[in-house]
Amino acid sequence: MADKGISPCSPLVVRVPQKVGFTEFVNVNENSEVEDGFSIAIPYNVQPIFKVESIDSYDKLLRKIEGQKCEAVAGDVTMRGTRAQYVSFTIPYLNSDVYMLVRESEKVRSKGCIGSV
Repeated sequence: MADKGISPCSPLVVRVPQKVGFTEFVNVNENSEVEDGFSIAIPYNVQPIFKVESIDSYDKLLRKIEGQKCEAVAGDVTMRGTRAQYVSFTIPYLNSDVYMLVRESEKVRSKGCIGSV
């Protein structure tokens, strides 16, 4: 990780979804407090103010920060073209490539094709 710089936003308000599942991204406990997660590492020397939100839609959660200079959303939010019209996204830190596992035929294996194990 790069050196932590001076934050352009002090304080930084970070809205996080309170939901079941994907707690590796943001883990919110039963008292609505953020405990840990991949998505809450802030690259600045700033103490974020976490606002836990009960959500029924990520679009509604993102709309809450529309037009705000020093607010963010942390969690398992998918980047979509429609959402990018009203919020900016950072570069993803997890690879989301799609892979397919298929059975290799004897004919392909005997030719030594790329991908043979």
